[in-house]
Amino acid sequence: MAQKNLAGTPLDIQALTHRLGNRTVLHDLSLEVGLGELVGLLGPNGAGKTTLLEIIEGIQTPSLGEVRLFGHHPRRLPPAARARIGFIFQRNAIPEHATVAQLIELYRRVHGDSSTLQQTQQRLGLSHLLTRNAGELSIGQRQRVSVFAALAGSPSLVLMDEPTNALDLRSKRAVWDTIIERKREHTLSGLIATHDMEEAEALCDRVVFIEEGHLRGTLSLLAPAEAMPTMLNVDFHAPASFIHSSAAMQSVTVIAADRGDRWRARCPKEQIPGFNAALLEAEREHGFNARLGINPVETESTYLNYVSKAD
Repeated sequence: MAQKNLAGTPLDIQALTHRLGNRTVLHDLSLEVGLGELVGLLGPNGAGKTTLLEIIEGIQTPSLGEVRLFGHHPRRLPPAARARIGFIFQRNAIPEHATVAQLIELYRRVHGDSSTLQQTQQRLGLSHLLTRNAGELSIGQRQRVSVFAALAGSPSLVLMDEPTNALDLRSKRAVWDTIIERKREHTLSGLIATHDMEEAEALCDRVVFIEEGHLRGTLSLLAPAEAMPTMLNVDFHAPASFIHSSAAMQSVTVIAADRGDRWRARCPKEQIPGFNAALLEAEREHGFNARLGINPVETESTYLNYVSKAD
C-alpha cells in the first residue's frame, strides 16, 4: 500500500493503541492536524489526553500504531523539525534562580532578536516581571513565561496540555490572546488537550472528543456521523398543561424546568418553525407570555449528548 506523504503534515496519528499492563488506555486512535489548524482534544480527567500527548512527544512508546510529526518519528526528529515544535504544559521546568529578563535574553539568543519576541512579551504581560526570579512568580506568571518560551521560536506546531488550568482569568486571557494572535499572524498548527469547554471554543478550529481512551468524533462530524439533526435550545415560559398536551412537544426534549412555568427544550433545527407556531398559538389562546428564546446547543451539551449514546 502506498504511503502518505507526511512531510508537510504537522501531526499524523494512525491506529494508535496503548496498554499499561492489562489495561488499554488508548484504543485505535487516528487523528490528523493540518497546516494552520488548532484542534482541541476535549475530555474529562483520566480520558487519556496526557498519555496521548506523551506519546506524541516521544516520552512513551505506543503499543500499536504510529505517530508522525512533519513526517518523522517523535524520537527521531531532525533538528530542523524539532525547532518547528513548541510545548506548553501545566507545569514546566523553569530555572527558579534566573530572572524573567535573563530567561527572555536566553530565548532571544537561541531564536534571534526579533519584533515577534517583543510583541509576545508585551501580549503576555511580562514586561513588569523582568526583575523577578522565576521562583518568585505565581502559577499564572510562570505559565505565561512558559508560553513565551514555547512560542519564542515561531513554531509551526504547538502541543498543549491544559495550558491554562488553574490560572486566574487575567492570565488565562493573556495566554489565549497570544495564541490567537500568533495563529493569525503565522501558520500555526496545534493540539490542545483540555477539559475546559470555553478554552476549546475560544482557541480551536475543530474539537475532538475523547472518553476512556476512545475518540468519539469531532464536533463538526458528530451530527452527520450519527444522523443526528442540528439541535437548538429553546427557552420559553408556558403552563404545564401546554407541556403535557401539545402535539408540538412530541418533537422536542425537555431538559430543564424552573418555577413550574419556565422551560428549556432541545429541538431539531428543521422542526423549530412548527414548534414556534404551536407555542405562539397557545400563547394567544391561553393568555400567557412565552418569552421565546432560541440558542445553539453548546459544545458541552453536544458532547454529553453524544457520549450518553455511546454508553
